[in-house]
Parts: sequence; structure tokens; C-alpha cells
Amino acid sequence: MAKIYLIVLCLSIQQLINLSMIDAAKSKSRTIKSCTKADHVRMDECVTILSFLMDDRVLNYPPASIKEVNYYCRRLKPAEKCVEQYLNRCTSLQIQQTAKILLYSLTRTNRKYCSSQKRKLSVLRLVKCAKDRLPEFGNLMRNFTADMHAVRTYQPQNLQYSID
Repeated sequence: MAKIYLIVLCLSIQQLINLSMIDAAKSKSRTIKSCTKADHVRMDECVTILSFLMDDRVLNYPPASIKEVNYYCRRLKPAEKCVEQYLNRCTSLQIQQTAKILLYSLTRTNRKYCSSQKRKLSVLRLVKCAKDRLPEFGNLMRNFTADMHAVRTYQPQNLQYSID
């Protein structure tokens, strides 16, 4: 029985390698449209909607009722589509794959919170508890994302001592 699983595993790995080679060949022929600054700004707005602690509307006017949480939840689906369209149009395949993994985890979390009344109430309790500190949490998230964007421009430093 173990040999059958091993054979199936080997065949699966072989198929994945073949598929990745096909994808690599396709990605070389795929051209990325040049995106405008407006596209980047729109995508940034959509990402801030997806992240609860970065959404200016939530930070400035925290939800106080289930109705307001429902409003926030209704804004999520268009924001998800906006980010996904941006990734498909404006990024390379490698960046798309990484970003879509992050997008998937973010949307799963949001959907969990928006799927049941009990979880929406827990969001309200969280907001009520942290209401005074929400802007501080938002600033921390903004600093984190700024640091993540700065990683692209990081230049490794030579920290060796000279022997003069």
C-alpha cells in the first residue's frame, strides 16, 4: 500500500514539474501592460479597505452597530476584485503568485468575520475595547507596509572592517 502512495506522489510531483514548465513558457510570452499611477492609487485604496486596521473610514469612524459592520463587509468583495484585477494586469507571474497567497489569507479572514452574526459581534467587542487605540494600530500597520515597500530599495551594506 505504501508503494502505491509513493508512486502516486512521484507521478504528482512529475505532473507539477511539467505544469510549471508550461507556465514558465507561457509567462515568457506574456506581456504586462504598463499601469498608470491611477491604477496604483486605486489598488492601494482597495488594499486599505481589505485590511481592517488600515481603512481610514474604520479608523476614523469605528463601527458601533451590526449595520455598520455589514456596510464594511459589503465593501470587501469589490476591493478583492480590484486587487486581483490589478495583479493580473500589472504584475509578473511570480509577484502574482505571492500576492495572491497573501490576498487569499486576508480575504479568508475577512469572510470569517463577516459570515456570522456571532463573529460580527466579536468585531464590535474588539472595536469597543480598542477604540481609543485604533489610530495607533493603524499607524503601526502603515509603518509595516511602508517598510515592506522599502525592502525593494534595500542595498546590502558591506560591514567588513578595513585592515589599515
